[in-house]
Amino acid sequence: MYLVLCYDVPAKRTVLYHKLLSRYLVAMQESVFAGDLPESAFRKLVRDIRRVREHADKLLFISTENRHNVAVKQYLGDQFVPDTSHT
Repeated sequence: MYLVLCYDVPAKRTVLYHKLLSRYLVAMQESVFAGDLPESAFRKLVRDIRRVREHADKLLFISTENRHNVAVKQYLGDQFVPDTSHT
């Protein structure tokens, strides 16, 4: 599956999420991660998130069966750049 995961958490918890998500996905922006994951890795990711999640933490999961079903573009500076979220 191709997954885009965004989080909105208290500032003191951002490093925790950044480290956790970096094990599975590629950082696209400070609180946005994306990449291809097999189902087993996705289940492990969700399990890890459940272990650290607190009530105020907000997470958004956007997934598709594969990256060919969605167009992903980054606009950096003054141009679009290639998607670098391949894991």
